[in-house]
Amino acid sequence: GGTRSSTAPPSSPTGAPAGTRGGASVVARAYLIAGAGGMLGTALVRACGERGLRCEAPPEAGFDITDTAEVGDVAGAFVASLGPGERGVLVNAAAYTNVERAEDDPETAYRVNEDGARVLAEAARDAGLGFVHVSTDFVFDGAKHGAYSETDEPNPLSVYGASKLAGERAVLAADPGALIVRTAWVFGENGVNFPTKILGFARDRDTLSVVTDEAGSPTYTLDLARGILELVEAGATGVFHLAGSGS
Repeated sequence: GGTRSSTAPPSSPTGAPAGTRGGASVVARAYLIAGAGGMLGTALVRACGERGLRCEAPPEAGFDITDTAEVGDVAGAFVASLGPGERGVLVNAAAYTNVERAEDDPETAYRVNEDGARVLAEAARDAGLGFVHVSTDFVFDGAKHGAYSETDEPNPLSVYGASKLAGERAVLAADPGALIVRTAWVFGENGVNFPTKILGFARDRDTLSVVTDEAGSPTYTLDLARGILELVEAGATGVFHLAGSGS
């Protein structure tokens, strides 16, 4: 509940006060993607390919982010595959994102969005990997007029938003050097999102009714994936907002 107005993060990470950017490094990076079968995971694999970066994308059936032993095995195998001079980075693109269902099943939402994030962050830390965690504008309440900044105080109104905020905190507790990227209104291939829902409704219905009290910045998964890689390559740590421009 509650009106969400202009809750999308700003489109550029430049100058974000809550994050830090180290100097760009010449070290070659290799990426391990959790949630590789989803919209963002698919886009990350593609973005890595565009840049000639090595990317491991294990099927989710063998990479349960809530299974400490399984995550440890996958991370260990990935580290063992790194070549001389390669720096490994684990990206968490997996999440429980069904906002409505989370209200009825908070246990699952927290298990994936908080516990799973913690398991991945701890595994990355223990294996010496960099870690990137993708979060959401739902950590805010939508009361602000205008885009949220990284220093704005979170105030989630939903179980989904609260579970994602808990995940952010679990990640930073496990690895203070992690990179957290908050985004908004994600759309792309290989998933259910607002554009695909509208297209489906348009095929099946004579008229459409949509809410008019929500505003945000739709974010194309490939743009988001490219931005995440650029942040990593720039040595960014801390919290950054990254979303499409406009609303």
